[in-house]
Amino acid sequence: MRKDEKGVSPVIGVILMVAVTVILAAVVWTFVNTYASAVSKKTPNAALQAVGGKGKITIKHMGGEPIKCDELEIKIDGTSQDLGCIYFSVGDELTSIVNAGIHRVTVTYLPTNTILLETTVRVW
Repeated sequence: MRKDEKGVSPVIGVILMVAVTVILAAVVWTFVNTYASAVSKKTPNAALQAVGGKGKITIKHMGGEPIKCDELEIKIDGTSQDLGCIYFSVGDELTSIVNAGIHRVTVTYLPTNTILLETTVRVW
């Protein structure tokens, strides 16, 4: 054996410790980054109302923050509706033509998967 190999084992140990620390830091950073981005998406504060009428359902934005329409999923009796808007702001109304009867209306904010409105509406 050679006598100049005594320092190799501690050096390899230090390199392995640094590698484990870097990997652990990467895992923790990924977890924290994922959690932080999920927390940063907050549900808008908005008051919505669904009203039935003669052959139609109207969803009204009664107050609160404007919402981008592509972040909303509006379902009537479980079927998604494309009501064609860009922003849904206070005073705006979205209307869908439906048959007479009692219909279930659900409005979901997609980024946080939060239900903003869930109700039944009577249409005549």
